Amino acid sequence: MSRRRNEDESVIKAAKPLLVTGMHRSGSTWVGRTLAAAPEVFYVHEPLNPDFAPHYLEQPDLPYYWKVTEAHEPRVLPAFQRLLSGRFPRIDARFFRPERRFISRFPQAMTFRWAAFQQKRFLIKDPFMLFNVEWFEQRFGGRVVLVTRSPLGFVTSLKARGWTFDFRHFTRQSALMDGPLVAHREAIERAAAEPPDIIEQGCLLWKVLDARIQALVQANPQRILSSHETLCRDPEAAFRPLFDRLDLSWSGRTRSFLRKGGQAAFTPSVPSGEEQDSAFDTRWAQRLTEAETTRIREATASG
Repeated sequence: MSRRRNEDESVIKAAKPLLVTGMHRSGSTWVGRTLAAAPEVFYVHEPLNPDFAPHYLEQPDLPYYWKVTEAHEPRVLPAFQRLLSGRFPRIDARFFRPERRFISRFPQAMTFRWAAFQQKRFLIKDPFMLFNVEWFEQRFGGRVVLVTRSPLGFVTSLKARGWTFDFRHFTRQSALMDGPLVAHREAIERAAAEPPDIIEQGCLLWKVLDARIQALVQANPQRILSSHETLCRDPEAAFRPLFDRLDLSWSGRTRSFLRKGGQAAFTPSVPSGEEQDSAFDTRWAQRLTEAETTRIREATASG
């Protein structure tokens, strides 16, 4: 079994897999799908999302932004090796609607196999992999794209959808609290004990995730940083260099994706700077009160 795993790891590294991660609600799905429009890329959706992980990785009850530790690796590494080598995960039949259990499972298994046969580069799109970037690079030799978003856009998006965040997802992980999140420990523990309103939650969450993203980029400039606002401003001009850096083919299929559906589906909801307010869609201003806008700017000013 260990020999098979070593062979899988060598094959995966040779294929140069990709990881698109960052903060959720930042357009990471758009980025992942656009990169997957390259003919040599195969898209895999969020294996560490707690909704999918029990099926993809056989890992029940995972917290959001789970960090893989040395203790977890014996269980997690084989599952990722299966995923990235084209062997469809052992997905529980309950993952599919009853009437589609066979119809859905069999074609998906074949697409994984066919992608591996074609030697495609597997691309994992998963914001919840943010604290496993180093592990992914070390184990699989992959390239990483980090997607971020301005604090006004991020918090507005959370408010519009009513997406609160339980900070106990962080406090239950000592590997995070004693490591990447140590600088925010007190604020996180307070938010976990007494959840604040959604605006304050969003501000703290943005600060935590942005700090992690910036630290990753500073530690290794080979990691690519892209912002939601920059990509939306001129998608083709922003994505072309991204394709070049990742050694991906720019094709008519990619251009068509951006022109027909990509930009319309992910228009920016906040400008990248105050001086550009008039140049962008200002729906964020309609969703926030003036007081909320001020709170977000003040709370996130120091990053």
